[in-house]
Parts: sequence; C-alpha cells; structure tokens
Amino acid sequence: MSRQLLVEVGSLSDPGQVRELNEDCLGTPAIMGISPDLAKRKGRLYAVADGMGGHAAGEVASQQAISTLFKEYYASPSIEVIERMKEAIEAANAEVHAQASLDRAKAGMGTTLVAAVLHGDDLYVANVGDSRAYLVREQSIEQITRDHSWVNEQVQAGIITEQEAREHLYRNIITRSLGTKPDVDIDFFQKKMQPGDVLVLCCDGLSNEVEDDEIARIVSTTHSAQEAVQKLIDLANQRGGPDNITAIVVRVGEAVKASRPVLPLVAGGGLAAILIAAAAYFGSGVAKEKWLATPTATPTATSTSTATPNPTYTPTATLTPTPTATATPSPTSTPTATATSTETPTKTPSPTLTSTPTETPTETSSLTAAPAHTSTAPPASAS
Repeated sequence: MSRQLLVEVGSLSDPGQVRELNEDCLGTPAIMGISPDLAKRKGRLYAVADGMGGHAAGEVASQQAISTLFKEYYASPSIEVIERMKEAIEAANAEVHAQASLDRAKAGMGTTLVAAVLHGDDLYVANVGDSRAYLVREQSIEQITRDHSWVNEQVQAGIITEQEAREHLYRNIITRSLGTKPDVDIDFFQKKMQPGDVLVLCCDGLSNEVEDDEIARIVSTTHSAQEAVQKLIDLANQRGGPDNITAIVVRVGEAVKASRPVLPLVAGGGLAAILIAAAAYFGSGVAKEKWLATPTATPTATSTSTATPNPTYTPTATLTPTPTATATPSPTSTPTATATSTETPTKTPSPTLTSTPTETPTETSSLTAAPAHTSTAPPASAS
C-alpha cells in the first residue's frame, strides 16, 4: 500500500551567463495552477524542458511541451500513471511538431523533456533527450534517467569514458527530442520513495557544470528546497553558465495522519451533554473530512489515536446555587478545522498524532525503454 508523503518543492530557471534568451521551461502543480485535490488524486507532476531550434523557436517548443503535458495528463481518464504520462507526452510531441510544420521560422524546433509524477510513495519518471532526473538518498545520488545523446551512446559502446563525454565537443548533441518527428520514443522508470529522499530534475545546463556528488551534497545539506535550487544554479553560473540553467528540487517527508482531539474535563452538570455533543461533532464524517482534507495527508489505515487540540476550546460551566440548580456550559469558542493546501508543508504539523506504522516499501524499479540508436557520428540536433 502506498504511503502518503509530504513534499517541499523548489524550482528556478535562469538564462545563464552567456545566452540572452532562456529557452528552458519548467512546470509544477503550483506553477501550472493544478488544484491540490486533483494533484492528490492523480499525482504531483513535475517537468523540465530544454528547448532548441534557434532564436525564439526553442522557447516556444519548451513552453508548448510543458503546457500540453500538464493539460493532457490531468485531463486523461486513464487509471495508470504511466499510461497518463505516455498519452500526455505524445500529445505534447504532436503539438510541438504541428507548430514547427506550420511555421517555416520554427522548422526543426524541438525540446528535451524530463517528467516525474509522485503518487503516494510511488515515483514515475519519463524522459526524452538529455535532461535528467536524479534520486538523492542519504547523500548518495543516482541518475534515474538515461541520456539520449551521442556521447552517451559512445560511452555505452565503450568508445569514450564518462569523463571524456563531459568534455567532448559533441556533448550537447542529442539523439531523441520532442517535436522534431511525428512520433516520439519515451523511456519510463519507476522507484519507491522514502522519507528523506530528494528528487532533482534538471537540464544539461546544470548537469554539464555541476558534478553529481556536488548536487547530492547541496540538496542534502541546504536548509530549504528553494535555497538548494538557488545554490545549484549559482554554482553553474560561477563556472561560466554557458547555457540556460533550470532545476526542480522535491524533498520528501512522512505524511502525518490526523486524529480526534480529547476534550478537557468539565465540572458541573453539563459535562455529559458537552462530551456527547463533542463526540458527535468530532466523530462525524464532516469533522473528519475537515481535519484530514489536506493535499498531502490522506489516512490509509484505521487507527486508534489521541491528540491534544489547539488550546482555543475552553468549556466552562456556571452553577447557580438555587433549589433547581442547573449547569449552563458556555464554550468560549468553537473548534474549527482549517484545511490548507500548499506545496511546502510545515515541519511540525498540528495536531500531533500516532498511528499504526506501515511497512517500509522496498525500492523497486522497472524500465520500459525504447532502444537507443548507436551511432559513430553525431546527429545534427543540439539542446
């Protein structure tokens, strides 16, 4: 059973130190205006696109790819996450290719794309081109995606080393892209996420300038996800910033399950009535829904738990010393459960709760990949 995880998201795109135009584009549920409820039901989608194709055309391609991807993914009726991703990426490819075909000035434009969906503790990743997805766990980093680039094909064939690939003249030549052909080959990957994990999506403007272990160190030790993104981009710019630089950092934490508050004891004859009324209120489906309606905390198991409510509910009783003494409870305030929706959760959610622990899922991965083309001479597209 998937666990519900809290996330903290940081994202930033920068033109770099050399190029005047930023042809990169990124998308998160918050940036793209996706409602928290929809993101919770279908998963949180994050994506980075690195456009290419000359002045303005690359910018158009990346923006069109991101907007179509989000629109189609969240509109898709498909049940499976990977199927929704596949449909959305194919739709984005068709849209970019159609625009390139209709406008001679945009002929040949295209974009890379790396997209990830976090649904519960399941992570689904798709990529076309050389924009990357990394998983950082306990300061160790793993590149989830595989670069669709000429130099990577040479590395896989044993012709050049990884270090030589990083400095190679043709390191920006890619063998797959979105929008340059009517059809597109997509690689898919799947992982299990754990509290403390960090997902990093980035274009080659970052990965070409910042080493993998440096990425791991920065996202693991920096206070916030947004600060981590800023430090990554600053470092790439310090090293020349020859390309546009874009990154998304998603930090994962354990979701907190809400529980029923315990009312303080009340003296006087109205105690029973207050307790009965309170039990009815907090035991009702409406009360539960208000307490639990956050985009990142959905209870998945029945548990018996207790918690102390916010100290704003102080029932009192006034006793009138007459032969027919009655106790009139006068609560000074009515507890209100407020649902908040944010991509950046607080570190100490209230109320605090306990629940039956769930088994930590083991990490599994599966790869459905279209075969990459091995070549000995570089193709003509560059990101």
